[in-house]
Amino acid sequence: MKPSGLRSVASVRSRIKVLKEYLGELPVKALEDPEVVNRFKSDSEYAEEVEISTLHKVLATLRAAIHWGQAQTPPVIEKSPFHRFGVRLNKKAETNRDRRIPREEEKRLLDAALAMNTWEHRYVGPLMHDRIVGALELCCRRGEMLLIQNRRVDWDTYQVGIPGHTTKDKENRRIPFDPEGRLVAILRRRAALGPNAFVFGTENGEYQANIQTGWDTLRLLAHGYTPRRDRAGDGWNREQLRKIDLHWHDLRHEGACRLLTDGVDIRIIQLMLGHASVMQTQRYLNVTDEELRKGLEVSWTRRRALRLVTNGQNPVPDCHTIVTPTLEKWRARVRTFAWVANLTHARWQHQRRLARPARLRSFRARARSGQNLREGCQPDSRRWQHERRLARPAGFEPATFGSGGGDH
Repeated sequence: MKPSGLRSVASVRSRIKVLKEYLGELPVKALEDPEVVNRFKSDSEYAEEVEISTLHKVLATLRAAIHWGQAQTPPVIEKSPFHRFGVRLNKKAETNRDRRIPREEEKRLLDAALAMNTWEHRYVGPLMHDRIVGALELCCRRGEMLLIQNRRVDWDTYQVGIPGHTTKDKENRRIPFDPEGRLVAILRRRAALGPNAFVFGTENGEYQANIQTGWDTLRLLAHGYTPRRDRAGDGWNREQLRKIDLHWHDLRHEGACRLLTDGVDIRIIQLMLGHASVMQTQRYLNVTDEELRKGLEVSWTRRRALRLVTNGQNPVPDCHTIVTPTLEKWRARVRTFAWVANLTHARWQHQRRLARPARLRSFRARARSGQNLREGCQPDSRRWQHERRLARPAGFEPATFGSGGGDH
């Protein structure tokens, strides 16, 4: 019986084999101690040979088995070593691969594949050539690609159907292909093998589940290494492959990145890859420095066009601002907000004046008028008194008390 949610039985079996090798002789109760699991995580030979992401997958399988044991009646194991103060799987410590395949490297891979059309390599060169092209054009997983049959190719709509029982998310999807692209020649040639033949299978159209040996040899030849056939050379081959650092899944990443570079919307790429969310698709898309520079050149060219000086008379401003529709909308919102704020403040002041008692309003009015009168009649206001005397006709000057002239 296959447990629900299990992606690959073979991968889980390989992880259980590793756990049995290093922890199989210990009693089940010993797994409750975090030190035992942490010793396997840091000090074992397996931890030194594999990447930390691979080690985390093995530990995740162990954690799932422990949780299963805790759920039994009676429980097989009492407590789990995977907790905050015990064994922790730090996903941030995993190295995020940023592997792109340039056109030059792709050409080397295709040329090396054609060079493998010899008896020494069992004439797998042309087949590997077609599989590389299919992985870059369809952007599907290796397991999905190897299970594509000729009857899944729709020549009316130029689409390749991926059945749900072969996908990772168990959902059907259709992948369009270029009617004039390089994949069409491969599909038409393989269509002669019959509707039930596998497009990327063997030479006779049979299903081929494992292509890892041919892929390893192809990578070594494409990067200038001659594979060693003896048993002692297996370690040397693995070391060179580790230096090359090229996985088959990188072909899927590269095809998606090229679609993004050509201007395809990320939501279309999400549907093509079969991802459940756009965030998962964003982790796939790696932008190279050259693509980043080309993307910025569009903005640079636009800025240069706005900075052009007509006949050398218009000075170039010190600070240039590009007015975009988004910026105009933002400015309109700011102006509207300021107008509403001023209107609200004016209404608030008017309502505050209306809310004052009539007696208080009249008192403040009289106080303001009296203050203005006092300020206007100050003796020190010489200019006001002088202008007042000049405005009166002769003979109507006011009497000045204490002076020598005039009748008393």
